[in-house]
Amino acid sequence: MRASSGSWVFTWRVRAWRDGAVLAVALLVSFALVAESAVAVPPDPPAVQEVETLCAAMPSDFEPFVDLVGNEQDIECLSFAAITRGGPRGAPANEYGPRLVIERDEMASFIVRLLDLKAGLAREGTSLFAPPQFDGTNSFVDVAPASPHMEAINRLARVGIVTGGPGGLAADRFGPNDAVTRAQLASLLVRAENFLLAGDAAVQAYPDAPDYFVDDDGRRSAPHEDNINRITQAGIVAGAPSALGDPVTDPFTGEVIDCGEADVDCYGPGLGTTRSQMASFLVRLLGDNVEQGHIDPLPEPVSPPLTTSTTVGSGGGGGSATTSTTTSSTTTTVPPTTTTTLPIVKGVVPDVVGHTNQLAIAKIDDSGFAPALSDTKSSDTVPAGRVISQAQAPGTVLDPGSEVAYVLSSGPELVTVPDVVGDDETTARSKVTGAGLSVGRIGETTSDAVDEGEVDNQLPLPAQRVRPGTPVDVELATGVVNDPPEIIS
Repeated sequence: MRASSGSWVFTWRVRAWRDGAVLAVALLVSFALVAESAVAVPPDPPAVQEVETLCAAMPSDFEPFVDLVGNEQDIECLSFAAITRGGPRGAPANEYGPRLVIERDEMASFIVRLLDLKAGLAREGTSLFAPPQFDGTNSFVDVAPASPHMEAINRLARVGIVTGGPGGLAADRFGPNDAVTRAQLASLLVRAENFLLAGDAAVQAYPDAPDYFVDDDGRRSAPHEDNINRITQAGIVAGAPSALGDPVTDPFTGEVIDCGEADVDCYGPGLGTTRSQMASFLVRLLGDNVEQGHIDPLPEPVSPPLTTSTTVGSGGGGGSATTSTTTSSTTTTVPPTTTTTLPIVKGVVPDVVGHTNQLAIAKIDDSGFAPALSDTKSSDTVPAGRVISQAQAPGTVLDPGSEVAYVLSSGPELVTVPDVVGDDETTARSKVTGAGLSVGRIGETTSDAVDEGEVDNQLPLPAQRVRPGTPVDVELATGVVNDPPEIIS
């Protein structure tokens, strides 16, 4: 039966209400999703690594620096590990410079020392990799051959932990004095750990990680964002650096970024890494290696710390709260506030064999030792002016200021060319080979000075000093220059 017009109207209204309700629900869901997206915040990063066992053997009175304000434990632990020391950029040896920003060349040395140390602390049954020793090739035109960091830079570049071309420079330029940003440091540490565990800087040691920060995407820190997140998840780095302001303005887009409560949602990828921050990152990385069972904790020091509290003559022992000087008639006591603890910070002897004298001196001095040229010897394999050998083997641990002696090459040992002028060919050959030289070209000439069959000329000349094996050319006389005419009667 056909419906009435009123029924059609009712049906249309019901359908319209239903379609409108569906549309409204869809819009509400859409708005909810948009709102959720607008207020979404990154997940909270995990707590940073707490280092408990790494430096357990560090003496309680190990206090090598006088300028630390906060973060003392990490800095002292890194110094105890002989990865860093005081006196940066001409400062006194008992100053660490915690607020100085790390430069790329010195960061390379820190990472090489870190990897060498960890490879040496590898637990039994664990294979860890350190970059191969310097092969003599400097890959960067802006890294001076005499730089104490030159070898470390090239060792890391050889395995892909560092590269040239930072900030748009040419690939053959390293930018040794450029600041290391927090973004760059994240990638350096990830690549270093990749190489340590797999022998390949491109094989990831850390799993994929969520995006923890709002200020490290796109142009702000490309191509380091992935590494920032990976190493944050491992508890090595954290957000909210002290130099960060909130809100942050993106230097590329002008966008104002809210760093969230306590600024933890911002990493500060473009900020320079201070020596204090670097110490914390490296110590946490070492501590993580201990926790993961890759390396053993740092061993106990070879000798106890040395303090300025000493006694001359009879009286109290060294290390007391005061310094007493006892003489035959008087005793002078210095108040405890003037006593400064100066522990012996052990150093590792560098490898200087094959280096020029200038570079050997720079490396030994930078390692905290006294360079000493003990001798100069000839060598058939080491060019003149380069180191043949060193008395203290590379890797030896010594007290600062210890002498590191080495022998310099004067080049191959030279021999004296014998005088063979006037000798017959057999005698000349015997003299030449007997002197350690070789017989060269034998020519012929006419001569009024010697008899036929004897040597008239030679090169090199007699008494010259030449390398062993040098060929000696001679000319044998075939007769006089002008034979007298034959008289036929």
